[in-house]
Amino acid sequence: LAFYELYRDKEWENFSQYDGAMIGKEAHVLDQWIVNRIYELNKLTHESLDQYKLLEPVRAMRDFINDLSTWYLRRSRERIKEGDTAAKMTLYYILKTLAQIMAPLAPFAAEDIWQRLKNDKDEESVHLSRFPMWDKVDSQIIENMQKTREIVSLGLEARQKAKIQVRQPLSKLEVKKYKLADEYTELIKDELNVKEVLENKNIGTEVFLDVSMTPALKAEGEYREFMRELQDRRKRLGLKPSDPMTMTSSEIYKKYKIFAGLQVHMLRVGAVASLICDNLSESVKKNDVLTACLLHDMGNIIKSDLPKFPAFLEPEGLEYWEGVKVEFEEKYKDND
Repeated sequence: LAFYELYRDKEWENFSQYDGAMIGKEAHVLDQWIVNRIYELNKLTHESLDQYKLLEPVRAMRDFINDLSTWYLRRSRERIKEGDTAAKMTLYYILKTLAQIMAPLAPFAAEDIWQRLKNDKDEESVHLSRFPMWDKVDSQIIENMQKTREIVSLGLEARQKAKIQVRQPLSKLEVKKYKLADEYTELIKDELNVKEVLENKNIGTEVFLDVSMTPALKAEGEYREFMRELQDRRKRLGLKPSDPMTMTSSEIYKKYKIFAGLQVHMLRVGAVASLICDNLSESVKKNDVLTACLLHDMGNIIKSDLPKFPAFLEPEGLEYWEGVKVEFEEKYKDND
C-alpha cells in the first residue's frame, strides 16, 4: 500500500472503471496471475464464511498477502515506477478488493486500506460496500506461476551453493522438464539473472546452473554492483528519486555505459562548451549542454564499427560492448 501511494494518480482513480474482468490474455502474465489469485481467495473466503469456517480464509489471506508483496509487487516494481497503467490499475484493484475480502475478519485493517484508497464514487466505508464478485479462476496460470517460482527457488539455491550473488549475470539455467511459455521464461531469467533457460532431460538434478564466467558477464556484474553502490549512496544522502546527485566524470561514464577512453575527450568538449556558455549574451543551461555531449558519445557507440576499435573495448571486451550497442539501439532506435 505504501509503495502504491508513492506512484498513485488520484485523478485517474476517480475516472477508473477497472475491475479484474478487464484482464485479458494479452495482459502481462503477472497481472493475470494476481487477479486469478484474488479470485481464488475471494471464492474460498465466501464459501468458508458461508459455512462459518474462519481459519481457512485467514490462512489463505496470509498466503495471498505474501504472494502479493514478495512476488507480484517485487516483480512489477519497475513497471509501476515507469508509469505502466495496467500495472497500476491492477494493483489498485487488488488492494481495494483485498480490503473488501478482509473486512469481515480484519475490520480495522480493511477500513484503513479503504479510507486511503477510496475515490469519490466509492462508499464511505468498506463495510458499506458490497462483497466483491469473482470470475472463473484460471487454474493453469496459477499452476504455471507456481512451477516458475519452484524453478526460481532451485536456481537461487544453486547460486547460494556456488557462492555467486544474483547481481552477477550467468549464461544459462538448464531444467530437466521444462514446458513453460516465454512469458514465464522471462520471469525466471530476470529473477535468476541468467541469459537463457533451456530444457535438458539428461541432467541428474531438477536444475543445473552454468556458473562459468566470461569477461562480458563479469563486466555486467560489476556494472550492477556499481549501480547498487550509487543507490546506497543516494539513500545515505537522503535523496528523493527526482533529486540530482553529484558524480565524478568516471562515474557518469560508467553509469551510462560509455567507453572509458572517451572520458578525456568529453571533458575537453565539456570545458569548451562551458566557456562558450559563459560568453553568450543569452542564458544557457550548462547541464543541458554537457548532457548533449554525453548523448553524442552514446550515439558514437551506436554508429561505431566496434571491432575496429579494440583499445576502447578493454577491459570489458567486444561481447559486452556489442550488448550495450544493441541495448542503445533498442532504447533509442531512430531518435537522433
